[in-house]
Amino acid sequence: PIAGVALTNMAMSVTDTLMSAAFGTEALAAVAVGSDYYSILFYLVFGLVAGISPAYAAASARDDGAELAVLRTVGWIVALGATFLVFPVVWFAPGYLSLIGIDAAILDAGAGYTRAMALTLLPMCAVCFLRNRLTAIEKPGAILRVTMSAIPLNALLNYLLMFGVMGWDGMGVTGAGAASFLTAAYMAAALARMARAQRDHGLSRWIDWAQVRETLRIGLPISVTILAEFGVYLGATLFVAGFGADATAAHALTLRIAGVVYAVSAGLSQASTVRMARGLAEGGRDLSHSTIRAAFGLALGAGSILLVALALAAAAAPVVLPGLGLSTDAAMIAAWLLFILALTEFVEPVGCAASGLLRGKKDTRVPMYFAVFGNWGVGVPAGLVFSLFLGLGAIGVWAGLLLGLTTAAVLTVLRVRRH
Repeated sequence: PIAGVALTNMAMSVTDTLMSAAFGTEALAAVAVGSDYYSILFYLVFGLVAGISPAYAAASARDDGAELAVLRTVGWIVALGATFLVFPVVWFAPGYLSLIGIDAAILDAGAGYTRAMALTLLPMCAVCFLRNRLTAIEKPGAILRVTMSAIPLNALLNYLLMFGVMGWDGMGVTGAGAASFLTAAYMAAALARMARAQRDHGLSRWIDWAQVRETLRIGLPISVTILAEFGVYLGATLFVAGFGADATAAHALTLRIAGVVYAVSAGLSQASTVRMARGLAEGGRDLSHSTIRAAFGLALGAGSILLVALALAAAAAPVVLPGLGLSTDAAMIAAWLLFILALTEFVEPVGCAASGLLRGKKDTRVPMYFAVFGNWGVGVPAGLVFSLFLGLGAIGVWAGLLLGLTTAAVLTVLRVRRH
């Protein structure tokens, strides 16, 4: 179910991307830049909130209602505080991203969309915390039902707000951002109702500042790790935008597909975190070992299946993508990027499973170092060399990121062996 949640999240992102393509390649690139920049900041909030998960899972395993109330209070403080810090960074992004070389025309085309996504941060912080809570108490099916119902709602709102209805011309790509805000508000309300139905509600009358610090101690490395892993790909959107609209559109489409693929690994990672934390709270060493074996076994199987699927997608891309509105050049670039994405499935699922297991043991700082070193210390320099000095453009960027991802995954798996 957790993987299903991640898949449905990406389905909404893919919907936005494909529907934006109807307004042209520049509009697609504009939505890609705004969406990916928003995502970078959202993952910062997500990581900080995720710092509550091991303690919440352990308290749930002990059926400690008082501790759960304290943790809910702490979680809201962390989630809301982080959201209000990153909100202005997204809101004013169209005014300053040109300083790093992004085409001003792309930024102007997506300004309304980006500001709508800044507003979307507010309900999404609630969605983020509620998801963590329901996952920690092992009720991910409730999250999946809500998120699946949001897919058709998002598509309908996109259509109405982007293209208009009954003589109204619509808002263009800005409508996609407005639809995202309304969909996020619906999800927050529905998840809050689900949590109440599971008796997961109520706050403490006092704030445990020690627990706030502990949550930040665990969550901040998770944020940095997520930013190192996802941020390097999302940040690559800003860099690839310098190679033109064709490269940006191909990168954006491949990145959405990468998100869909990553959903499986994300599900394994979060489930491993919860099972490890609950197993340790219950004092079961054998349970912890079986969790490790299950996580790695499932990761290897899923990676093999996804590798084949992506290889087939890469072969079909030059024929299929021009029919969706992309230029021939963009379709050829996308085919190469999909092939590189397929290669990541040799290592990425196993690395995610290892990361989830370590989070369940509250071991987040050292894996953070691995993620930063692999993705930014190895992947970014390699991508710069391949793309600029070898002239491979967006293809070189993705080849470098593959090398960085592999480095981080190998180091993280070795860390599990230390425990």
